[in-house]
Amino acid sequence: MAVDLLGPQEGFAVLVALLRRPDAQGPTEERVVVAQAVAEAWQQFENTVREPDVEAEAAREVLASYDPTELAALYTSVDLHHLMWHVPTVINAWPGQPGPGVY
Repeated sequence: MAVDLLGPQEGFAVLVALLRRPDAQGPTEERVVVAQAVAEAWQQFENTVREPDVEAEAAREVLASYDPTELAALYTSVDLHHLMWHVPTVINAWPGQPGPGVY
């Protein structure tokens, strides 16, 4: 939703900032929702870059601005507790990145 409202660069930056917050030890489900939004946006950008249009250029810029290894690590650092419904999203977004061993 942040990407839709604020645009690719700014919206994704907001999501990543929320995921990076060191004090973000809030409710687990909310953290999982943010992590999933980051992974879904990343997948959307990867799909968009294959299209020859203006949106593809914005998606390329976002993909070039972030380290997928860092994003996968941030994603997998979220306390999963009993919430496993988001796991396929991280696997699809960053299939080459190591997970925390719960997959």
